[in-house]
Amino acid sequence: MRMAHKPGDKTNILLLLQNRDSNSFSEAQLREWMEHDDPEIRDWATFSLGSLTELDSEGIRQALLHRALDGDFDTVSEALLGLARRRDRRSIPILIDRLCSNNVGQLDVQSAGTLADKTLVSPLESLLDWWDVDTGLLEWALKRCGGEPTEDTNLDNWVAANDE
Repeated sequence: MRMAHKPGDKTNILLLLQNRDSNSFSEAQLREWMEHDDPEIRDWATFSLGSLTELDSEGIRQALLHRALDGDFDTVSEALLGLARRRDRRSIPILIDRLCSNNVGQLDVQSAGTLADKTLVSPLESLLDWWDVDTGLLEWALKRCGGEPTEDTNLDNWVAANDE
């Protein structure tokens, strides 16, 4: 159930999410914001819990899985990456659908590489002909999913090294 809030709440919540360390929020608070009626708040809260904290529990995974079915593209992307970081294979069918669509984001490819699952090789290969957003990232994900050793298998280090 989406949480309804006052109009001024959005600005205040976004300022908090964008300017404070994610570890300063409780899991319960981040999960509440993940249910907010505003997609930008859901996206930032999902990013905070999924990628900026090391917290892991079945409740967190369920919340991320729920957000992986969100109507907002960015929120889904953040949820899938959060699930991939936790090696949660329940995200694979959703990720395959995203990789086989005509709207594939960098986080989708990062999620595939993070999961490093062979079932993602074919959907990733289908991107070779047209997805030119970050060919280095696509190559990295294909290697990881194909079981090939990569120079650095840690996503965060790879992203930092290849960030422009």
